[in-house]
Amino acid sequence: MIRYDLAVNGDRTAPVPPLAALAADLRRLAAAVVPDLDSAAPESDRARAIADFRDELGHRRATDAPLLARLLGVRLGAAPDGLHPDAAIWWALHDRSLDPALLIEPADGPLVPSLRRLGMEVWSEGELAALHALSWHATRSEGCDLSARVESAARWHLAELQPDNATNRPWAVHVFADLANRTGDANARAHVGTLVHNSIVSLGRPDRLSAAILLDAADWLEHRGA
Repeated sequence: MIRYDLAVNGDRTAPVPPLAALAADLRRLAAAVVPDLDSAAPESDRARAIADFRDELGHRRATDAPLLARLLGVRLGAAPDGLHPDAAIWWALHDRSLDPALLIEPADGPLVPSLRRLGMEVWSEGELAALHALSWHATRSEGCDLSARVESAARWHLAELQPDNATNRPWAVHVFADLANRTGDANARAHVGTLVHNSIVSLGRPDRLSAAILLDAADWLEHRGA
């Protein structure tokens, strides 16, 4: 049972639980779905899990490898060519030749507005995936401080887009949880509930990619609370 209020129409004024408690709940929700994603396994097994990873429909995306590699602590090589900006921001966590600050719009607002031409669902999911990756970049001490850009993008998302547009993947759920925890923002709190609810509504549990996203979000929340 997730202690964070996941009901879309739930009590949005209730206090936000500690981030560590939410992280533990997300981890429990996801762990049974992807037992092969074990960060304590030998590196060869972790690398194989990344290479073999597919969702329930057999699909794989350009963000999968860098997401899973960050989650499992596996080094990747150079980023492939021709990436959309949301995937490039993820690959920049591994390929230091990519500067995340140059892959996003610097001003307040959307991070990857070029994806808008691909349609609302693709753009919404791309924005959330980019925000998720950028939150990890913001934890690094070198280079420019990206924390303010993470928050401004999250606030833009709350004002302009809806998580229902994002094909039921809980990208950046931790960013909204952190914002709600720090500021008491009721919209951010409701966003967390909607993102997680949408990720489990179709199957009664997270799909494989959503489970990996939730585990990575739990890692970030635990890092934040450390």
